[in-house]
Amino acid sequence: MTHWGGLFALMALPLITRGQVSVNAPLQLSAADDALRQVTGLSMPVISTDAVSVGALRAGALHPVEQVEGNPTISLPGDLLPLSIGMSISVSVSDPLEPGPLSLLVNGTGPYPVRYGSDMDISASVIAVGTILNLVFDGTVFQVMNRPYAPLRPCPTGTVAVNEQFCMDIQPSDTLVGFYSAAQACGARGLRLCSWGEFIAGCDRRVQLGIAVLGQYEWTSSTCNEDLYARVVGLSACISAGCTAADGSVQRAYRCCTER
Repeated sequence: MTHWGGLFALMALPLITRGQVSVNAPLQLSAADDALRQVTGLSMPVISTDAVSVGALRAGALHPVEQVEGNPTISLPGDLLPLSIGMSISVSVSDPLEPGPLSLLVNGTGPYPVRYGSDMDISASVIAVGTILNLVFDGTVFQVMNRPYAPLRPCPTGTVAVNEQFCMDIQPSDTLVGFYSAAQACGARGLRLCSWGEFIAGCDRRVQLGIAVLGQYEWTSSTCNEDLYARVVGLSACISAGCTAADGSVQRAYRCCTER
């Protein structure tokens, strides 16, 4: 039985069926108190004639994902089957999911992997209850169109994660070069020169992370208060810094960073 009392998006619906309640006409709530002109108790819609709450409407969630005998499972109405390439559905995670790569049983068939793109698995344990996933079926995989979280990229070889924001070279460069050559060398690796702030953050954690640092000035991507000068860091302490002409000055070591 539908309970009348919480928020509900209501329009002229051809038919609303919930337990013993059937309405085949526009419905108007006319109580004097705003708090009484509401509808609550609606479960997530499953078929096309189900009433849709405001929360489900905003979230675009039409199909609940439930954990059934260890498998994330959804039940689709018959008019959406069989699955076809390009089909788009929205699902809401109703139950805590067990660890492992996420996949879905659909009306007892599958399981179908749920991935970012066609090849990047999603860890089911990081998908919280209530998460909305917009999925497109590509024939074998449900590809996620929205990311409920930002997965951290692994750090490239030779670098270490200083924190969740960036990775840094463990060792400075073997060769001493000018500022522009240092920037180009990092770019050729798909990285960039570390900023002054990143250098300090990595230097402060050098013992814990095994970063070889201090003893010589290194180039950073940070500027000085003068045109065509770049900041160098790391001679005797993490916070030691100076300014050097970017072009035609002393050749120096450098290290590269990248976002995660």
